[in-house]
This record gives sequence, structure tokens and C-alpha cells, in this order.
Amino acid sequence: ASDIGIYCRECDSTTFNNNEVYPPVSSFMSHGLWAEYSDMSEFSNNNLLGSNSHSIYFRNSFGGQVFNNVIADTNKQGETNGNNGSWAIYHWEGNSDNVTAIKNNTIYQVRNRDAGGIHARYAEIANNDIKLRASSCAAYGIHTEYSEVELNSIFIFNNSCTSNAINAGHSSLVQNNILY
Repeated sequence: ASDIGIYCRECDSTTFNNNEVYPPVSSFMSHGLWAEYSDMSEFSNNNLLGSNSHSIYFRNSFGGQVFNNVIADTNKQGETNGNNGSWAIYHWEGNSDNVTAIKNNTIYQVRNRDAGGIHARYAEIANNDIKLRASSCAAYGIHTEYSEVELNSIFIFNNSCTSNAINAGHSSLVQNNILY
């Protein structure tokens, strides 16, 4: 794999399905799947391992679906990533006419600091299993605005730092989540 596993810019209505993306032996890569400006695209059933930054990055995109992905910042050999982290799934710009569905994903991160699950705006975020560990500080499960956040399971462990399982702003609905 290269520094970015799959790169696609301005690729509206594209399907990214059943891909296994991981770095070479005993290393890590920048991003797993980068698809900026990719309105109404689908990211499904992918196995993304060993990203230093975002595993699925689709900023400046609206609509679309992200479901049934397995994301871990460990590499194929199971080695943990000692770098500072970022959001496993990052989708910030969106709109209320085309809400993005982010559902049934499994996210596992072990970082020195800044372990992050899902960062999304104008999204339905449901049934995701997020486990984060930050050995020195800062872990964030879901950060969102203008979204519905329901039925997610979020586990966070850090060493005495302030962390948020869910940070929901502006016009969000948060209900029936399990946070521990």
C-alpha cells in the first residue's frame, strides 16, 4: 500500500465496497480511504487497518452511506500505532437535504493521544461499536452537529484526561447510546 490506500477526489456517487487496505509489514499509512468532494458515495464492507490519520475521509461531501466497515489503527501484524491520532471516520461538511448515514461500523484505536471515532455533520449515526484508548490523553467517540446519534456503543479509556464519548452540538438528537 502507499501513503493513502485509496484516493479519489471529486468522485460523486462512487461505491467503495469490500476493500482490504493496510500498510506494508510493520508500518502505518497516512489515510485508508480518501474521497474528498464525493457526494452521495457509499463506503461499505471495507477493512481498513493501520492509518495514522483518518481511515475514511470524505470532507466536502454530502449525502452518502458509510456502513459495515471495520477500522483499526493497528496494522496487519497487530502492532499498535504510537502516533497521535485523528478521527477514524471524518465527514464534516454536509447539508440537511442529503443526510449521510453512518451505521454499523466497528472502530478500534489505541493511540498516545487524540483517539477519535466519528466526526460528522448532518448525519444519522447509529449502531456503531467504538472502542478507543489514549495512553497519555484525549479520546473522543462521536463529535457531531445537526445529526441523530442513536444506539451506539462507545468505550473510552484514557489516563486521567478529559474525554467526550459524545459531543453533540446544534440541533442534534442523542438517544439510546451505551457509553462506558
